[in-house]
Amino acid sequence: MNESEKTSPVEEPFRYGWFDGILQGSQEGESQVLWTVVGDLNRIGLTTFSLDIDGGRFSILAEDQTVSGEALSKERVERFFQILKVFPSLLKNPHSIESTLRATFVTEKEVVETLFAPIQSEFQSLSKRRGISESDRARDPSARLLPPVSRRAILGGIVLGFFVMAWILFGAYQKGMLGRIFSPKVNAIKVDMGPLKGFLRSKITKRWGIYQVELERGPKYPKTVKEFVPLLQEAKDSMTRAFFLRLQDGGRVWVFLLTEKGRVLESKELSLAPLLQGDRVKVKIPGRMWAKTMRLSLYPPDQGK
Repeated sequence: MNESEKTSPVEEPFRYGWFDGILQGSQEGESQVLWTVVGDLNRIGLTTFSLDIDGGRFSILAEDQTVSGEALSKERVERFFQILKVFPSLLKNPHSIESTLRATFVTEKEVVETLFAPIQSEFQSLSKRRGISESDRARDPSARLLPPVSRRAILGGIVLGFFVMAWILFGAYQKGMLGRIFSPKVNAIKVDMGPLKGFLRSKITKRWGIYQVELERGPKYPKTVKEFVPLLQEAKDSMTRAFFLRLQDGGRVWVFLLTEKGRVLESKELSLAPLLQGDRVKVKIPGRMWAKTMRLSLYPPDQGK
């Protein structure tokens, strides 16, 4: 088993390979830079990368598809590594980048797995070598049978896989990504609309450990402005009245992600203004391991619920 290598393993021919994982980070009006980088990566032709920008955050996802050895030429792989290496330096906040991006290349005798780790203001490629597994052979586009893998190679692959997984989990824990990976399923999250129950209808989906919350008008939502008047007059307390005022004015509220005991894990601010036109309100909130409830609040966490 070789030591980690900080340079791209492009000196040897590859029979086939694939890419998987995601790059995430913050962006400050740099969407043009992000689209340019994704376009450059896609033009190389190794795999397809998709870009998603949500406010001050971006995500670049690699499509997990097998690439033939012919496409994995030395020039293309070198170009790919070069673009990724300088990518963080193009952003104003390169230290915000989180990466699980991995390239897996299969040679005649072994597999080269390369993780792309953001170190200072550039990506460093950390490569490990292991034996060829049955799952690797299953991805061979030529469907050519290979000799059986030796027990030593299998053991080496298991040990290497353990250390690689430990390295990934440690990095994910530091970046908060472990909490997203083990965050509860959507149907395990209780939604608390408070006084706006029935006035708003919610839909929650989850992708890559991030909850996307959509709010739209519910069956009790007033059809006219005049219908807000009795709601405000008959509100049972000041908090209920404040919620109705935010709903009437299209004001701003906060979505809290809470533990079972009510501790705020994550919060996101959103505007109810689109509801006035009958549109939906969307917000993304990172998943967390101990999340139990999603609740609407009039104020941010530091001002109380």
